[in-house]
Amino acid sequence: MTGPRWLAGTLAAVMLSVAAYCVSRLICARPRGRATERDVDTAHGAEGVAMAGMLVPSLGLLPGVMWKAAFAAAAGWFASRAIRARRRDGARTPPPGHYLPHLMESGAMLYMLAAVPAARAAGVTTAGMGGPGGGGFGAGAFVFALFLLGYAVWTADRFTALRAPAPGPPVTGPPPLAPRLAVCRQIGVSITMAYMLITML
Repeated sequence: MTGPRWLAGTLAAVMLSVAAYCVSRLICARPRGRATERDVDTAHGAEGVAMAGMLVPSLGLLPGVMWKAAFAAAAGWFASRAIRARRRDGARTPPPGHYLPHLMESGAMLYMLAAVPAARAAGVTTAGMGGPGGGGFGAGAFVFALFLLGYAVWTADRFTALRAPAPGPPVTGPPPLAPRLAVCRQIGVSITMAYMLITML
């Protein structure tokens, strides 16, 4: 399927807002003594700018090869974090599954970046994404989109957990920076990425 241009423009604006928000988190967290995942904020900021450029090609800031290198590095980083978390013990280390969604997002970005040139070579330019079949990328797009939609639902459910006190001993260290806004950011990224993948089916 292909999407309307107004929706592509709206989602591109949302993704640029997400990128700006991620940059603000990176700038504000340390001076305010709040905790944030700098690698996740960096990855989401890059994803926001890259997706805006894919949705509205005139917003593209970097060539595709540079984005591919960036997201390949991000995928390697989150994979290594998951492996290290699996090998270490201790409550301060997030579980390996904490990094899986970010690894999948990086993989989905690489997948879409590979699909866009294939779609354009086939003469498809709607909303900067592939049309029917996405240049032969449909099956993988479905798997990534299904995962991301499921993760968006799971993330939305965290609003309830954020309102309730965490079980067990109190967590030491600086409090997280705007956890509910971070959940909204994650939902926006997941849904937009899933939509872009669905347009490739």
